Amino acid sequence: MADGRRCARVTAFCQGEPTKAVEFTTLPALAPPGPGQAAVRLVYAPINPSDINVLEGTYLHLPDSLPAVVGGEGAGVVTAVGEGVEGIAVGDRVFSKRGWASKTWTDAAVEDAASLTVLPPTVPLRVAAMLQSNPPTAYAMLRYTIPQPEGGWVIQNLSNSGVGIAVIQVAKRLGMRTVNIVRREGLAEQLTALGADRVLVSLCGDLPGPHTA
Repeated sequence: MADGRRCARVTAFCQGEPTKAVEFTTLPALAPPGPGQAAVRLVYAPINPSDINVLEGTYLHLPDSLPAVVGGEGAGVVTAVGEGVEGIAVGDRVFSKRGWASKTWTDAAVEDAASLTVLPPTVPLRVAAMLQSNPPTAYAMLRYTIPQPEGGWVIQNLSNSGVGIAVIQVAKRLGMRTVNIVRREGLAEQLTALGADRVLVSLCGDLPGPHTA
């Protein structure tokens, strides 16, 4: 934006009261992209548990100083490119495969163009905004941490969470079957439609995370 960029930023860590840690403000506009960079208009940025942990000051990686713009995931549209940028053009819809250096709770960012991935037309921006964390976590877990042969079973708790839903979908694609434990009634139809093979309801509190059988 020529007259500045709108941002949400953390001003002080407030454990247990994250809404008191964030302010909405307008900051000076970013400089035009330099060589190898691209400017992006952020359209969607989700609120992840890790973002809440940042506001509370409990996350593993915190800003070096406050106030600081926050937000780990997002997707948007390229508005300008710097010298030497190839494969990305103005108007392309993108998300960052390496994480947004500018953070995403803002309407403008300037990033290393090599960190951006151009989206195919069939992928909505709203979906792309959530591709950086949960789907890769599910894929890495199923392929490398607890790999199973085709037809193997994976059992997971909190199956209606972002990672849980990704586990269901990735496991289905890899030929694995899933037993999915949830904490309330009424989720079986939704998860089955996403590819869950079994859905169980437990009202006994916390259970272990994903396991294989």
